[in-house]
Amino acid sequence: MKKSISIWSFPPEWPLERKLALAREAGFAGFEIDLTEDGPFALESTASELATLRRTIESAGLEVSGVATGLYWGANAASADPAVRSRAAAILRAEIEGASVLGVDAILVVPGAVGVDFIPGAEVVPYDEAFARAQAFIREALPLATERKVQLCIENVWNKFLLSPREMRSFIESFGSAQVGSYFDVGDVLVNG
Repeated sequence: MKKSISIWSFPPEWPLERKLALAREAGFAGFEIDLTEDGPFALESTASELATLRRTIESAGLEVSGVATGLYWGANAASADPAVRSRAAAILRAEIEGASVLGVDAILVVPGAVGVDFIPGAEVVPYDEAFARAQAFIREALPLATERKVQLCIENVWNKFLLSPREMRSFIESFGSAQVGSYFDVGDVLVNG
């Protein structure tokens, strides 16, 4: 087993090199990077920039172990607004394409939210509508994920969606694809599990 640490474990203002050095010094073998608006892995990052990022992480003695993003909190894939769903789809495409360049075979995906208590004024989506839109969101991305050999791992987060193991299993199994799995967060499950 290889231990990995997320970029989110470090103060955001630290430069990437400092985060990588501390991760290596602490004995981690892997480093989970995040897709952001303007970070080292940004929505507009080119394949060349991502290849450089991968080399930077590997030069620090770590491997890129995963890709996550907090961008779904502003782009609910289950929203009633087609423009918001379209933005979520663009985020997922960027995650898949970037992961492929970074050498990562699994990414964290938040497939939608019924409600988000920590975002004031967040849209509330009826559960059955969220489920159907989340399925469409994942189905649309499956061909690209399959082509790039990147597994879409659904995370149990604070989105009031897929709250029980049975719901999560039912959602994942509905795709009939080994490309869809789970990204189990032991911290988040304290709230939801």
